[in-house]
Amino acid sequence: MIVHCNEYITQVCNCNTFIMVIILLCLFIIDLFLDIETIERVAYKIFKSGSPPKIPQKLGIIRTMKNCNAFSEGLASFLDGYYYSYINEYGVIVIKTEYENVGLFSDGYAAVEVNKLFGFINKQGELVIKPQFTGVHQFSEGLVGAKIENKMGYINKQGEFLIEPVYDMLNIFENNISSVYSYDSSSQKYFGNYINNKGEALTEAIYSSCSNFNEGLGCVRYSSCDYFNKWGYLDEKFNIAIKPIFDWAEPFSEGLAMVKLNDKCGYIDKSGEIVITPQFEFAEKFSSGLACVRLNRRYGFIDKAGNFVIRPIYQEASTFKYGYSIVRFNNKEGLIDTKGNYVIKPIYHKITMFFEKIFQLKISPYEDFFYLIKIKDYW
Repeated sequence: MIVHCNEYITQVCNCNTFIMVIILLCLFIIDLFLDIETIERVAYKIFKSGSPPKIPQKLGIIRTMKNCNAFSEGLASFLDGYYYSYINEYGVIVIKTEYENVGLFSDGYAAVEVNKLFGFINKQGELVIKPQFTGVHQFSEGLVGAKIENKMGYINKQGEFLIEPVYDMLNIFENNISSVYSYDSSSQKYFGNYINNKGEALTEAIYSSCSNFNEGLGCVRYSSCDYFNKWGYLDEKFNIAIKPIFDWAEPFSEGLAMVKLNDKCGYIDKSGEIVITPQFEFAEKFSSGLACVRLNRRYGFIDKAGNFVIRPIYQEASTFKYGYSIVRFNNKEGLIDTKGNYVIKPIYHKITMFFEKIFQLKISPYEDFFYLIKIKDYW
């Protein structure tokens, strides 16, 4: 009897061992071919394990929807069935359309797409420029970049070309100045220059990148001459204000500009003097007195003296807007204020900032809808 019992135990143990080996082999194969989020998604669908975080009462839910685009001029588009509609900041539908693709409102007009051609509607939802262009930008100062026959120019609000479509790329107008680019097939490079709102050239076409002017200075990268591929700054008379010696540069914000030297990011003032030594792996513009930087693969925020005000502990972080920054911590997103305090704890899958105190929030990667929320009170 004892012999039979031992044989039975041995068989059970061998069976369990075999099952464990199969399980471990399956786990190895899953880990080899699937990322962790996919594994979690499969587990959630099969076992319905875990419970997604709830939205606290301190956040007011404006609307639940599949997706929502950014707010612009007080309106945001979202997919309402088969077509897009626009809502105001209270979540009320104010424009219903029959378009499958729409853009942001700018200068009172928003782009719409019909059969791969673009036109524009006004805030009453009326079609004011019929779809006829193969690409468009956003209106600014009464003009918008529009593409026809693979070339771009600028049209007015009547849909008429005021600046002929002869360019390959262009920017939006700010203070009656914009930048345009033409492609040179022989050198395989783009050459850009500044123009006024009459289409008159204000500079030579010697730049590969020309930003709009911020705080009296325009950021440019040279595509020819002695400063090839280097970044510098022009004054409003298009003279060199800061010599082009940088490997990368961004427009000025709050008196400082991010520049890159030897693959490190720092900041200069308007005289071109380095005020924060290049030391960061990544850096953004200053906003609300703080700049988002990355050090040792973690994001934090520095002041204008280069000191960390908010420690670099985040996997990701956004530039402050309306006094808030979206941060990612332990693979979840939340919201902080300029003191580093959590306004929304990092427990959600995705947060997108749209408007002052209005955000799109996705609780879990396993749900296919978003909440449009508004912060009721500061806490």
